[in-house]
Amino acid sequence: MRASLFAAALAALAGSAGAQTDWYNTDRGRPLRTEDAVVLERHAFEFQMTPIAVHRAGRRTTWEAEPELAWGFARRTQVAVGLPLVSERVNGASSPLAAAGVHLTLTHALNAETLGVPAIGLSGTAIVPAGGRSGERASGEVAVLLTRTTAHARAHFNLRARVGSETAAGIARWTAGLAVDRPFPFRSILLAAEVTAEEPDTGLDVVWRAGAGVRVQLSPRIVLDAGVGRTATGPERGWGVSAGSAIAFAISALQMRGVR
Repeated sequence: MRASLFAAALAALAGSAGAQTDWYNTDRGRPLRTEDAVVLERHAFEFQMTPIAVHRAGRRTTWEAEPELAWGFARRTQVAVGLPLVSERVNGASSPLAAAGVHLTLTHALNAETLGVPAIGLSGTAIVPAGGRSGERASGEVAVLLTRTTAHARAHFNLRARVGSETAAGIARWTAGLAVDRPFPFRSILLAAEVTAEEPDTGLDVVWRAGAGVRVQLSPRIVLDAGVGRTATGPERGWGVSAGSAIAFAISALQMRGVR
């Protein structure tokens, strides 16, 4: 009963917030690698304006940014288009900022969470070659997303697997992540932490990472997030930080069409 009331409070607050209904929706990279199984409402849009991440490992510093536009085009289904940009600085020499392909992602929530069944989502991402940092061939990944709400927190589990060329985007052969977050609905704040493991390629050691982050709703349409992470194993072990912002909006013509 307490878990049901907690989930109902989140839903009620989201409904009263107007266009921004997912301030507690942990999208990938905002601020953690692990995301939940919640998708945008039908006809809602979200533009991730300034998602920036910096990772420091030895003498290498990597800067990443991925502006993304997501659209809830159908019931429990959203599509997103992202443009990852990467720049590196090694031993004092910097490489120019370049695109690492175009990400096309389709995510579908199979069900709404109930007392007995967690929320389950399926996601597929196609990575199209584009820019100086992308591979020569298309690649992608598929993912299973699980979210479970309790009276005090939410738990999320992601399992991802690479599809296609292993050189096209530098994505891991497989990745598993477990995250826990604590929403504070009446303050529109979410605190989160995670542990992830990934196998870069066959025969290589598993890379372990840990991270923590926060999301804050500034207004019914604008959300800010920030995170910090530690790569504990592998050749790229080091620290990283991230920051981002997103704006949610809706197009009236699409909403009216949906009502009809």
